[in-house]
Amino acid sequence: MKEHKKMETQPAQAQPVPPAPPKAPPTPDQKIGELTDMLKRLQADFENHVKQADKRQAQMMEHASANVLLKMLKIVDDFELVFKTLHDANIDPKLLEGVGMVNKSMHALLEHEGVRPIDCIGKKLDPFKQEVLRRIKKEGTEDDTIVEEHVKGYMLKDKVLRYSKVTVVQNGGN
Repeated sequence: MKEHKKMETQPAQAQPVPPAPPKAPPTPDQKIGELTDMLKRLQADFENHVKQADKRQAQMMEHASANVLLKMLKIVDDFELVFKTLHDANIDPKLLEGVGMVNKSMHALLEHEGVRPIDCIGKKLDPFKQEVLRRIKKEGTEDDTIVEEHVKGYMLKDKVLRYSKVTVVQNGGN
């Protein structure tokens, strides 16, 4: 039997890695350029933050004013009912004129705030602006035509503030 000689292997000697050449410090012009770029980025980030904060604040204000205006519409509805009742009751014309002026003032305030009524009588139903409370048959009138408005609807700029509650014609087909 032959003996196998174990070969001892010696690890290969690693070649020393030459050290990286020392990094030259940035020149003053390079440093100024880096700092200027950083400042521009920070300034842009800050301007974007300010714009987003302004947009959020405007949305909050619009939402708050919409809530107040919606509550005011209930008062306007009640006032119009009183005005109509007084008009039909043959009261003193001067009192009626004064009540009418207050009514006009309330509507002018709403208009100034961007609130306008939704005109719907005789028009086709728009489910994005009207809510149907009742459907009736009426010969000679096209289906989905609004024939009665129970509660007046209003828009605030380009959004529905309060939906009109209406009666529409439904004869059974078009």
